[in-house]
Amino acid sequence: MPFKKGQSGNPKGRPKKGDTFSDIFEKYMSEEELFTFYVKLIKEGDKTAIVNAIDRIFGKPKIKIEHSGDEEQPAKWIIEVRNVGNKKATD
Repeated sequence: MPFKKGQSGNPKGRPKKGDTFSDIFEKYMSEEELFTFYVKLIKEGDKTAIVNAIDRIFGKPKIKIEHSGDEEQPAKWIIEVRNVGNKKATD
């Protein structure tokens, strides 16, 4: 069936997406409950929760990448990662 000129090939539009992960949390947990849960994970030593908390507080480390060398030689890469701090997570 050919399309008619001036008529959309998808008149109903794109189907709606389901709830996102954050939408589900907002429906079933208050901000205080979510914060308490997050702090519990950090105290238990959950590495992902600790890294996420540090990144949110101090910002992600800035990474500087340089490339040097001529076209005939293998590339030499210099990668510099700025350390935000060396404090260890404690209770």
